[in-house]
Amino acid sequence: MRENFILRNPRLWPWLVGAVVGLAFCSNYLFMFAFRSVVQSHYPIPADRWANNGPFSTLAALGTDGMGDELLYASRAKESSERLLAFDPFIKENSSWRLFSMEFITHSIIGSIQAVVGNMSWTWMLTRFLCCVFWVVMIYRLALKMNAGSPFAIFCAVFITGFSYILTLQFVSAFIWQGGLLHILAHNAWALLSYGRTEGIMRLPRPGLIYGFSFLAALVCVKAAENRGWKWPIISGIVCGTLAYVRMDVWTTHLLAAYIFAAAYALKNHVWRKLFASAVLASIISLPYLYYNYPPEVEWMLRIGTMPGRNFNVASPPYLAACLLGLWFKRKPLDLLFASVAGAIFIMLNIELVTGYHSFTHPWKYLGCIYLFLQAVSLLPEKVKNLRMPWLAASAAGILTIFLQSVGYSAIHFPFSGIPRDYDSAFQWMRRNTPPDSVFFTLNPEINLLIPVFTENKLFLSYVCPNVSDFPLARNTDRFMAGMSFLGIDKTRFVEEVLFRDAADIHRGMFEEGVSRENIDTGVYSMLFMQTPAVIAREVLAKASDHADARPDYLWYGHFEKRHAAKDFPAGSSQRWQEVYRNPTVTLYRRDPIQLQSKVARRRRARDQDNLHE
Repeated sequence: MRENFILRNPRLWPWLVGAVVGLAFCSNYLFMFAFRSVVQSHYPIPADRWANNGPFSTLAALGTDGMGDELLYASRAKESSERLLAFDPFIKENSSWRLFSMEFITHSIIGSIQAVVGNMSWTWMLTRFLCCVFWVVMIYRLALKMNAGSPFAIFCAVFITGFSYILTLQFVSAFIWQGGLLHILAHNAWALLSYGRTEGIMRLPRPGLIYGFSFLAALVCVKAAENRGWKWPIISGIVCGTLAYVRMDVWTTHLLAAYIFAAAYALKNHVWRKLFASAVLASIISLPYLYYNYPPEVEWMLRIGTMPGRNFNVASPPYLAACLLGLWFKRKPLDLLFASVAGAIFIMLNIELVTGYHSFTHPWKYLGCIYLFLQAVSLLPEKVKNLRMPWLAASAAGILTIFLQSVGYSAIHFPFSGIPRDYDSAFQWMRRNTPPDSVFFTLNPEINLLIPVFTENKLFLSYVCPNVSDFPLARNTDRFMAGMSFLGIDKTRFVEEVLFRDAADIHRGMFEEGVSRENIDTGVYSMLFMQTPAVIAREVLAKASDHADARPDYLWYGHFEKRHAAKDFPAGSSQRWQEVYRNPTVTLYRRDPIQLQSKVARRRRARDQDNLHE
């Protein structure tokens, strides 16, 4: 009975396929959880030696699929789950509307899931599963408009969802070309098969959550051209406009594509007026985003790697060719849309010819590669596209490969997929015993990433990635200098030996000593000056003082701080600290309440004296 119901309702097919693909992708979490549980319960001594020897988690500096990237975005999602107006997840007083508008919808979606689930690790897993389903359904419906049968549409959906990283050629960076032939072939085959676990749909929020909205925008744009009336043009304009609050790369691509799409219809079809109106509506909806983000600040441009320059992008000609060929041989709205997207990608890859600033263009290339693939397969003969068994077999093989990738990934990475036991204990104490938004100081970049995700507290130092925190670099550097005074650190020595430690030296240490927490911690440079050129970072440090504009409520004193702090800490600190928690790895201090009261009293006396003189 159920089988007949499914067969009679083909609209359920993509949802079921999406669920199967999602389960194949996300099964690695179940395997890692099971592997960790078995080893920790039956072999506690070797398990205790793991760097992440505590409870299972997909979000940890050594365990997260995207390393620090996903922890950064998870902090914004956590902030969105707790506040309607979610600003900076690191700095309590940084109420930045620019930051609020950037990717507001993206983080609100993950934050809504977190508000229901209540655990960021499981939120991340559930979000990935839902993204798999959404990708499959959207791509399936786009592929059906190629005059293709359902098996072909299912193959397109499975292949793009499971192996988009192959289309974008991201795996090539992991290839080697030296050594024996068998060694090269084995290594490169493994790189090809395993790379997708940290790229493609598995990387949140881009492209995992972002590209689903791109496919949705493409689908409603085609419907706006296919159907009469104003319903679909209005829907298309709303979807395209809200992409500004999803992510900039998909928004700029589809906004430009909307105008090119309307212009392509202008010569031969009356529908162009509605398509232009749809594009204008999208532009109007985008205005608040433009108001808060343009023109961008100089510091923000430096952090994202924007430098003066006007160079033609050598990777862009294929997109121009695809645009011109698609417009010349236009047959139906879907063909015109693919051509329009290719044209928009070409423009964005060469936008520096207009702006005069060279920036990071890979997001547009990666998105464009997927649409180039869709445009290419749409040109297949209809007889080929309507085959049944070959496409179903290819889809089944793709799903099996995804599952085997999950098994292999989990078997290797399960020791890393957890929170260190002592860190987890400290986080639990912080959640139970500190007021929400209490400000913690830590010099450890790993802890700086973990606290916003696993507690309700804020940080004294920002992780100055402009998509997550736009706290001014100069103010953050002042706080950094003040923080070293708290710990009694020799500032000159720390800056030269840790902050500006040579990257090759760090990598050499990792190869010689293994990937350890001590080597990861030297990434403090990234915490303070992410994507900021070293020359500029040194200039900011030279102007910095240790007179910060605020003081932390608590101090985290772990292995990183112990390695660099003065031997007589806390006696040698510039502040008075009271110990409130201790475990074998972590000690938490609170600013001495007596000192706080005395400072308040001194300020009051000074104010009273000023009033008396007046």
